[in-house]
Amino acid sequence: MAPHYTRGEQNPHPSSRGGILFFVMPTGKCYSVHAHLAAHYSDHFLEVLNLKENVQMVTRCSSNIANKKSIELFVGWVYSRSADSVDDELSSSFVSLHSNERDEDLARAWIYGCKIEAPGFQNAVLQLLDRKFEEATYETVANLTVRVWDAVPSESQLQCYLVAMLCNTLSEREMNDIVQELGRLPGNIRHEAMDLLRYLIRIMNETEPGNFRRVAAVGVEDFLEEPLRI
Repeated sequence: MAPHYTRGEQNPHPSSRGGILFFVMPTGKCYSVHAHLAAHYSDHFLEVLNLKENVQMVTRCSSNIANKKSIELFVGWVYSRSADSVDDELSSSFVSLHSNERDEDLARAWIYGCKIEAPGFQNAVLQLLDRKFEEATYETVANLTVRVWDAVPSESQLQCYLVAMLCNTLSEREMNDIVQELGRLPGNIRHEAMDLLRYLIRIMNETEPGNFRRVAAVGVEDFLEEPLRI
């Protein structure tokens, strides 16, 4: 039997097919998205929707899977992609609607995108987070990192990005200040940051003596996920 849903090369239009995917939150609040759009942008939904006999599906979102804002961001991103019909994962309409989201909401939306295997969505929210961090202080990055660290998959792109941003925002400080700040972090975060710092210092000494800020610069493109396969 042929699958109900497949992934094509082009962004699908919302009206091209029927079928609805409902997200029900613990509070009872419900969100919905066209099922073929969810299947197009998420490997998880592509798989589970093709196991269904009918054209509707309800997924109940427990608090450890997704919060209200994560679902809102995912649904909004799905429809911004379809409406714009562009290859860029971060559409202008999505930016204009969600540029003021809290950094923690964006980080937790990335984690939700990881769970549903939606790399395009992960990349969009990470790019939004990076825009918010353009003028961020070390304290801002450290506070976010501590709040979300336990939920971030180990060795994921988000974990690597947060650690890189910790080092980047410390790059203008004296080494004694850097050691003191890192010493205040929980042990598991401090360990990751210290490993990266040692690597950056070695690279600086080998290639650009004294230019720690340049060596520690962060480019978000280095932390983006690979696109889904068609």
